[in-house]
Amino acid sequence: MKYYIIPIVLIIVFASCSSDKEKEKKAPEAKTAELAYQLAAVEKGGVATTIKLPAQLAAYQEVSIFPKVNGYVKTVLVDIGSKVKKGALLMVLEAPELEQAALQAKEKYARTKVDFTIDKERYNRLQEASRTAGSISPLDLSTVKAKMEADSMLCNAEKANWQMQQTMLGYLKVVAPFAGVITERNIHPGALVSNSSKDKPMLELKQVSQLRLQIDIPEGVAANLKNKDTVSFYLSALQGKKMTGFIKRESMNENAQYRSERMEVDVFNKDETLAPG
Repeated sequence: MKYYIIPIVLIIVFASCSSDKEKEKKAPEAKTAELAYQLAAVEKGGVATTIKLPAQLAAYQEVSIFPKVNGYVKTVLVDIGSKVKKGALLMVLEAPELEQAALQAKEKYARTKVDFTIDKERYNRLQEASRTAGSISPLDLSTVKAKMEADSMLCNAEKANWQMQQTMLGYLKVVAPFAGVITERNIHPGALVSNSSKDKPMLELKQVSQLRLQIDIPEGVAANLKNKDTVSFYLSALQGKKMTGFIKRESMNENAQYRSERMEVDVFNKDETLAPG
């Protein structure tokens, strides 16, 4: 973990004003003698306090990538240090069982769709013929209609199952949830992976184009800081280069052990010269 010395400039302003009426009350009613005084201009100001605290840079977003389905690693398209865009294909898995289940679901849906289509056409013909009195029994028409409705529900159920299987097949393609850099890789082609959180993640992805500067502020100082207050910090990785930022987030939670509150400053890192850690 890298730490950087960060001077935080805190300015607290105490101001006190009195009304004109109070000034009138305090003004002497008469001058008994002319006294000579040395006058000076008085300006309202603040008390500046500078403290130095350690801090750390963290990725703005980071995620551990696990498989959503069990399978084998077919192809890995990235490695440590690979820069990826949001939605980029990272790796491909293969699961013969899922592919077979999807094929069967598609066939069942196709069969039930054909059955429903036949029943619907039959019902329409009988309904047209029933306009001639005595040609079609109402019971026969009702029976055909009931079968058509049952086949319709079965067709919709098989369609939903087929769509679910298609969704599961889609999970075999692992894509990046956001733009960033691959910082860890724990798999290779042929490896068996499962959707258990007990296993190591397949990949670690971090967004480094924007970082979080995390500072633990002592409670005595944190009480006087708020969002948008200016913070100056120095980065040893850049030969002590001075940078400035604004407090963006307050945790609103005090660390009982260290009596401090976590605050964060956004650091833009478009050229990616800085690394979290």
